[in-house]
Amino acid sequence: MRKLESIYKAMKWDSVDYINTTVLTSKNNKDSRAFCLLPEEDTLTALKRVFSIKDCNFDEKFGQACSGSGQEERRISTLHSSSLCALLFFYNVTEKHPLKIEIKNVGEFAFFDVIFEYQNCVIEDSNPSNMDVTLLGKCQNKNVILFLESKFSEYITGMQKCLHINSAYLKEEISRPIYENWPWDKKDDESGQEFSVSVSESPAYLGGLKQMISHYVGVRKFERGIQKLKQGRCAGKDLYNVVNNAKKQLIQEKLRKFALERETVIVLGSILFDVYANDVTHTELQEYEMLYKILMKQISEAAVQSGSDLHILDNFFTYQQLFKNKKEWMTKQICDFYYSE
Repeated sequence: MRKLESIYKAMKWDSVDYINTTVLTSKNNKDSRAFCLLPEEDTLTALKRVFSIKDCNFDEKFGQACSGSGQEERRISTLHSSSLCALLFFYNVTEKHPLKIEIKNVGEFAFFDVIFEYQNCVIEDSNPSNMDVTLLGKCQNKNVILFLESKFSEYITGMQKCLHINSAYLKEEISRPIYENWPWDKKDDESGQEFSVSVSESPAYLGGLKQMISHYVGVRKFERGIQKLKQGRCAGKDLYNVVNNAKKQLIQEKLRKFALERETVIVLGSILFDVYANDVTHTELQEYEMLYKILMKQISEAAVQSGSDLHILDNFFTYQQLFKNKKEWMTKQICDFYYSE
């Protein structure tokens, strides 16, 4: 069985109801499906209709979720979209509807706001990293910013034996020690323009591991930039400055102001959807978890050695864990879509 076909079957998205209300995303793909739009209906309106969302807050958060670097508005209507999953679970985090999360070695925080696709600088003069979910919270006399990378099924469909990476990451001071001490196999390209990484030539979700290193670089620079501003210095290129997008500029100013107003704990982690939670024969999540924990330990050690106060979570959350017993958190349609019995 094809991977995506298996995922849709596990989610029960192969039922007649879903087949009749969705369309294949391309003629060449037999499995990937997206929600159908009614005549004169845009993607935002379609998602609100499908999931019975009345909250006006959703419109703003949808706009944020579609503002990244990967054609999100076209992809977010796809059933297995990780951006859609993140949006539907987190869009209604507000002061009236806070989300409490226990962060290991830090404490429990109540999060009251969320930003989607926040951008941080990674490699100078290159594309920024786009954080799927950025949560703003408080606990007693501290603020907390939780940066989360969200995955739905990429750790299943994105496995590969080798990943080629631009050599700029070996020149960047924050990512260099991570890649120089890559826990598995690394090979330099003869051209010097790139290098490759692998895990004993076995299929692994290398893209996810590489992405977490990039996010670490971006969040570390964000932390460093905020520290400079608190000291009355210029943040320089540590803070990514959006151009020609007034809404994103306002979001950047909002998060920086929040980080500057008082002591702020900055946390980096991930959240994954456990597609095969009810099928013990599938071990993709556990295989990725093993590699992920090794890498995050290395990143955490590198952060400490650099003098950073970042908190690096040693393992990812799953949506099932974080939203356990929170079915009232979402509409019935969202609940049925992700938790169909």
